[in-house]
Amino acid sequence: MSSARIGATGVDEQFSILMEYEEGQTAVLNGAVQLDMVNEAYIFGTKGHIHIPMFLAARSASLHVKGKETVSFEDGRQASGYAFEAEEAMACLREGRTESSVMPLGETLDIMSTLDRIRQQWNLRYPFE
Repeated sequence: MSSARIGATGVDEQFSILMEYEEGQTAVLNGAVQLDMVNEAYIFGTKGHIHIPMFLAARSASLHVKGKETVSFEDGRQASGYAFEAEEAMACLREGRTESSVMPLGETLDIMSTLDRIRQQWNLRYPFE
């Protein structure tokens, strides 16, 4: 289930998505380009949570397990945009692989199928459709 506010230019300016998974898990995603929202992600579970500050340009995360000391993770690599994706694609091409083990084609197609269903709920169509 999802909803969005589509702006005058046809851009999804604000959205909310509720996802349900087979084992009963749920995910809630919210985003907006015209609101002053925090750029953070939280993943909650029955034993604790993961916090990812600066989600869109994440370089760190912390694991908070009930009754245990927080564990922090740091990624010192420097990149912007889709640099890591481009590097993986080039590595696959150099090695003669047509598919990445990091992001298999099936997973990519599943994600795009989900995004297409969400766009359908929003009545958001691309000009070429």
